[in-house]
Amino acid sequence: GNVSGISRIGGFAGYNSEIINTSFAHGDVTGEYRVGGFVGRNSSSAEVSDSLAEGNVTGLTVGDELGQIGGFAGANDGLLQSVTAQGNVTAGSTSDVGGLIGLHRGVVANSTASGNVVGAENVGGFIGYVDFDTDDDDVPVPAIISGATATGTVDGAAAVGGLIGFNDLGKVGGSQASGAVTATANRAGGLVGRNNGSIDESTATSTVNGVAEVGGVVGFNDAG
Repeated sequence: GNVSGISRIGGFAGYNSEIINTSFAHGDVTGEYRVGGFVGRNSSSAEVSDSLAEGNVTGLTVGDELGQIGGFAGANDGLLQSVTAQGNVTAGSTSDVGGLIGLHRGVVANSTASGNVVGAENVGGFIGYVDFDTDDDDVPVPAIISGATATGTVDGAAAVGGLIGFNDLGKVGGSQASGAVTATANRAGGLVGRNNGSIDESTATSTVNGVAEVGGVVGFNDAG
């Protein structure tokens, strides 16, 4: 059924710190912060595999804590393996918006997002914002994106990508995006809008439209 709330809202679980396998969430999900078609926040100890979210996800602009809206997970710090999101993600005034994950700091592998995505900044057909964690010595631990597929259209203002809006230190491999990308401002890419990470053996067949820093694969590449 449909689910609505404010923070950590999910079609299956609002917050997950355990292991979930072969599960299904059907229905529309609406909220303000960390909103996902399957899980609102997937913690660093959590794993979800072979699961599906089917339904539209809407991020509302009310209050101070905004964004991290995803077709499957609002925020993912753990493992997502062979999961699918089927549904549009609409959060036109919020940031970190993705067809599968809004904010990603963990591992995602062999997963697919097929819905159209609308957001403001850091908007991607698969992930809105790829961030990184740090270990006990304060050394960055990159997020992993492997075997990702995004097919929906992506519309936003800045840092808009067919797969990822903003990739900060993330490692992307064997992934593809095919949906049209449109940015009303800058940093639009067929695969990644703004890239500060690594991309390996990945393709973009999207049409891309923007104002400045627009590329067929990457809009703005500042990976050093």
